[in-house]
Amino acid sequence: MKKIFLLGALLFAITALTNAQESRTTLVERVELDIKDEAVSNFEVISLAENGLINVYSQRESKGRKWTFKKMDINLTEVAKKEIVIGKKYRFVSSYVTKTHFHAMFRVKSKAFKIVSLELESMKIQDVDSELPKAFFMEKMVVIGENAVIDTKTRKEAFLTVINWSTGKSKIIPINVAGANAKRIFFQNFQVLSDESELFAFVTAKADKKTDTYVIRVDRKGNKKKIFCLTEKYENVISDISVSKMEDEEFIYTGTYSEKNATYSNGLFFAKSIGSSLKFIESYNFLSLNKFLEYLPARKQAKVERKQKRKEKKGKEMNINYLIASHDIIKKGDKYIMLGEAYYPTYRTETRTDANGNVTYRTVFDGYQYTHAVVAGFDKDGGLIWDNSFKLFPSYKPYFVKRFISVSEANEKEVQLVFSAGRSIYSKTIDNFNGKTIDEKESEIISTGDEDDKLTWSASAETDYWYERNFITYGYQKIKNKSGDKKRKRKVYYINKIQY
Repeated sequence: MKKIFLLGALLFAITALTNAQESRTTLVERVELDIKDEAVSNFEVISLAENGLINVYSQRESKGRKWTFKKMDINLTEVAKKEIVIGKKYRFVSSYVTKTHFHAMFRVKSKAFKIVSLELESMKIQDVDSELPKAFFMEKMVVIGENAVIDTKTRKEAFLTVINWSTGKSKIIPINVAGANAKRIFFQNFQVLSDESELFAFVTAKADKKTDTYVIRVDRKGNKKKIFCLTEKYENVISDISVSKMEDEEFIYTGTYSEKNATYSNGLFFAKSIGSSLKFIESYNFLSLNKFLEYLPARKQAKVERKQKRKEKKGKEMNINYLIASHDIIKKGDKYIMLGEAYYPTYRTETRTDANGNVTYRTVFDGYQYTHAVVAGFDKDGGLIWDNSFKLFPSYKPYFVKRFISVSEANEKEVQLVFSAGRSIYSKTIDNFNGKTIDEKESEIISTGDEDDKLTWSASAETDYWYERNFITYGYQKIKNKSGDKKRKRKVYYINKIQY
């Protein structure tokens, strides 16, 4: 989901925090959704800055799932509410938020699917139905202008499906790579530029024993502008990738690379293109960064370093398996500053016993574990000038790639960061010129505001910057209250308005 916030206001909030002698938060308002034993899911909060927020969630009912959209003002008072029931035959695939709309995509087992769109200001809901060829696979939707773009594959083809979410009209953008059939083409990432002028789709294709990353550019009308190979002269394989637009046709690409395949990563890459012409692409092993391992306990860090030295004596390079969720590149003069959040996929084993007592095991994806963030400065030719790292330790593992850190680049000398972990909000100020940490603060988040409440379980799904000095914290909680006027036990989704 895209976060909508004003950098200038965020700068004010962080400055107020970092200049304070003692950092603390205040719980201003709180609302709870008592979920009892009902199946409530898809809980999201969309910031409208000073215009309030919209709370999205779905609940199971006899005809399917009822999706609810509540608009609230800055005091968390409900001012509007809309609902729509999605039939039982549909299953939720993905959602996407633009500056003006919330979009959700649903599909059935056959070729039909539905896109539901909510206009954030008027709260008007509209939905369209469309179809694709049978036996297709789709995973993600992004929206640019009036067009939803979906990654689509069949056994014989890979293509982008472009659907006008207002009219339902559709078209396809074929993805053809010489020497690579559909089975060897994989979607890596979709990204709409921050100014919403273009969509970049990244795909990997294996042909002639070489795996390359291709860039497909799509305009606001859903038309393909260009497709080109980013790694034609690059010997490594890109594991994940993000793009930032600098000016005119200048683009910076960041992410992680691997020496062998796109499943595991060895380090960071930093590349620049002018239009479709690659100017440079530089690689940096994670272990060549000065502070990449500092988030680890000293004992474990020393163990990794000893293993690394043994590898080096044998002429080999040690690999550490991380992916990087990159933020937009910050340009300062002729220098570039990259911020990335390191994560890796986790899995769990599920055991099932059938009626005959036979036991089977299967491995199930269990979310992305985020570990730390890396901030690095590069010169105009992609040379690494400095780097800094710090621990993230978020309180949950998301099932999608997200960015926990809010960033302000308004100050020419500093990059200012805010993120949450557990029951605290942290702020860090990084020097643009040498990467050193200038200042850092921690402030505890108040849970419920009721001293009689005792949390038996809590999952803080998000802490997002809202407006001025205000943040939104929301998630799921189990609460006991033995002496107060509230229920002795309750299960809730909650939204807290907190202030520095």
